Amino acid sequence: MKALSPKSLISIGVSFMILGVIYWRIDIANIKDVLVYVDGSAFMGALLILIPTTLLSAFRFRMLLRGQNKPSIGLATKLILAGSTMNVVLPSKMGDMLKSVFMRDALDMRGSLAVSVVVFEKACDLLGLLAWCLLGLVVYAGDNSFFIFLVLAIGGGLGFGILMLSSLSFAYWFFRLVSKVAPSSMSDKFENLCK
Repeated sequence: MKALSPKSLISIGVSFMILGVIYWRIDIANIKDVLVYVDGSAFMGALLILIPTTLLSAFRFRMLLRGQNKPSIGLATKLILAGSTMNVVLPSKMGDMLKSVFMRDALDMRGSLAVSVVVFEKACDLLGLLAWCLLGLVVYAGDNSFFIFLVLAIGGGLGFGILMLSSLSFAYWFFRLVSKVAPSSMSDKFENLCK
């Protein structure tokens, strides 16, 4: 039997530590009280809805990659589920960023490319959310000046995001501009984004 590498042992140890903290913090008595009043059919329906949404996310994830780095639908689904699971225990959607580590190992990708794909995927999610918010505000705004301001702000953000993702020249111009006005400690990082 092949011995586990120190890196794998550390990963397993951290996983068990996180699970231990989660189970230690769970109030079993409260969980039993809640489960007694759960509507079984509604709960099963909610679980079944997760299947098509996860598969759609996996198909979309596959569309972001091509060539030798394109995963099978099974592997794409595993990566989506891994990121979602880690989001439960890690703050600020860091599970999705951790997904780039799994991508690097499973798809033999450069780490920077894996992070870029995840950031692009999350940016698309944000733009989709902004589009739905904008639609709701347009329908609901009426003559309220505050809602009109929100429509303009969210519409501007949506337009800016679309330009950043769809136009290399605009993204290059934006990062060059930011690198000129940013503090010297950060300007080099923005310069690297232009390359």
